[in-house]
Amino acid sequence: MNLLHTFSVGKWPATGKLVAVAAVTVAAAIHLLNTGYEDWSSGADTAYVLALLVLFFSKDKVEDERALDLKLRALATAAFGGWLMASLHRLGFYFLQRPEAPSTLSAFDVLFLILLIAHIQYHAQRHLDGTDR
Repeated sequence: MNLLHTFSVGKWPATGKLVAVAAVTVAAAIHLLNTGYEDWSSGADTAYVLALLVLFFSKDKVEDERALDLKLRALATAAFGGWLMASLHRLGFYFLQRPEAPSTLSAFDVLFLILLIAHIQYHAQRHLDGTDR
């Protein structure tokens, strides 16, 4: 038996993936709170984004057309939500009228946010459908 096949992400149930997403999110939050934003952009953000990408695009235990449609909808909604949150972040600095230039979110910050929103929406919809086995 192939060891990689045994621990394949696609073999986990939906709740296992959701727990993994929560673990990655908590680890990212702890890392960000402990080391600050300077260390965050030195490659750690890439690792967290890659973990969320692998979890989102891996096959589910039940992979049907409905699941693929839900993933596409979740990703489209999350892309809009991530763009909206990044825009509101920038707009907030504008309305505060701070003398220093506003700090902008990096592409990996927005991608992390988009993937997190997509995971939450996808798993919530699967749970509401009753297909989260």
